[in-house]
Amino acid sequence: MERSTGFAVAVGSSDHCGDECLHWGVRDAAGNYRNPESLAGSSRIVLKAA
Repeated sequence: MERSTGFAVAVGSSDHCGDECLHWGVRDAAGNYRNPESLAGSSRIVLKAA
């Protein structure tokens, strides 16, 4: 994936944090949960408004 390439859109609301939080997770092809921090490594993740 190239830098600055979008890969998701966050929509909706939460019952505990309004419009100010984002929870994310990753599942592999078998459906097993993976810790997203282990996949991000030392990369800086920046969220930008669409």
